[in-house]
Amino acid sequence: MYDQNEGYKQTIPTDGSYVIEEKTAEPAKEDKKIEEMWKIPVGGSIGSSPFLYEGMVYFAGCDKYMYALDAKSGKLSWRFLTGDVITASPIAVNGTVFIGSKDFHMYALDSETGKVKWKFRTGGEIHSTPFFSQGIIYFGSYDHYLYALKEDGTLLWKFKVGEVINGSASGSDGTVYIGSYDRYFYAVTSEGSLKWKFFTGGFIDSHPLVADRNGNTLSSFRKRIFSSGHGDIVYFGSFDNYLYALDASYGHAKWKFKAGGPVAWSSPFLWKEKIYFGSFDMYVYCVDAASGGMIWKYKTGGQIDSAPFVHDGILYIGSNDCHLYALDADNGSLIWKVRCGGEIVSAPVVENNALYFGCWDGNLYALSVKDGKLLWKFKIGEPTFNKVSEVYQEAQERSKQILIFWRPETRAGKITEKSFNVPVGFRVEYATGTSYTLGSSDMPYSMQRKKKMPWEP
Repeated sequence: MYDQNEGYKQTIPTDGSYVIEEKTAEPAKEDKKIEEMWKIPVGGSIGSSPFLYEGMVYFAGCDKYMYALDAKSGKLSWRFLTGDVITASPIAVNGTVFIGSKDFHMYALDSETGKVKWKFRTGGEIHSTPFFSQGIIYFGSYDHYLYALKEDGTLLWKFKVGEVINGSASGSDGTVYIGSYDRYFYAVTSEGSLKWKFFTGGFIDSHPLVADRNGNTLSSFRKRIFSSGHGDIVYFGSFDNYLYALDASYGHAKWKFKAGGPVAWSSPFLWKEKIYFGSFDMYVYCVDAASGGMIWKYKTGGQIDSAPFVHDGILYIGSNDCHLYALDADNGSLIWKVRCGGEIVSAPVVENNALYFGCWDGNLYALSVKDGKLLWKFKIGEPTFNKVSEVYQEAQERSKQILIFWRPETRAGKITEKSFNVPVGFRVEYATGTSYTLGSSDMPYSMQRKKKMPWEP
């Protein structure tokens, strides 16, 4: 097992926009001073992860725009304005870009021009990245539904879960997998009926990874367009700090691995019988895909929301410490790291020896995979949020209803808003998962009145 964290010395580039940090024998002593030497005006924050398609890179920003850039030069081809912030990531297939927005809509845009082909309105915000399988687009919404649309935007079906869906779907032949804030992980048939569900101890934002019996990835956050194949194992993380591996057919747990913090937006990546993911505990983990045994871990300087990507034996991942890391995928040792002007929630992707990712400093970066040197960067508009936590503020406010637990025998009269700093109007729930109105009455749980939230149908 390896836990590689060694000293690094910073080198300041002339433009002050980013910092390459190369390995040295001793820890740098000027970190604080260097930190003050470069400060970047924060632009429109980027939490969305880029998608490469036919020589273009597509991504979205908190400035409400969907962007299309030339992948080689970074030159803007088009941009499209939605009605609200975009935290989801796009996909592009068959000449169409699909993207969801906080304005309740799923958009289908022409990949060459950015013109709207159609848009579909749900009953809630969409932070879910779309998944495409055999002509059908799957995604979740804050209205508690998993949607299945045809390529022309026609609704096929929708499947209701117990809470908001902030994460994204994956699938294999005949089955779609997705998690919810109700703490359940669902397997839904291609006709929209429940196949099975699995209960975890926390809400689920992780984008699941489905693998076949030979260890090949069928679908995941990195493979959001599915062609064919039968799923054997499905991997996903939860806010209960566990990464789970379930039997894809029946939902039985094969193993679970406990990290030191929630396993949320850092969705798993499979490479050579190893699973890679990050956690809020600041670590990047590598575990055995068959057993869940830890192989190595690497500690960054901040919470990890970014999802990993492995290319030619190198693992790339961002951290909220403002660094993009390149690690040896076999042993977790640091190869290089680059410092940007903000937190990196966006998941990096590699194509044609270029590494693309978005940053909270408002830039989409293209770096050389060899040494992390800047190829180009593209800055979007003015900021909507100052830091990562604010873009998820509403989602996390909603999550308070499921993060606060107590035993059923506890009397409601002992619990007040001040006990947990819960905003007035938000509900809390006890350990079995039934939700009740937060109040000061002395009634037992079984007698309390249920209350719908503003986003519920």
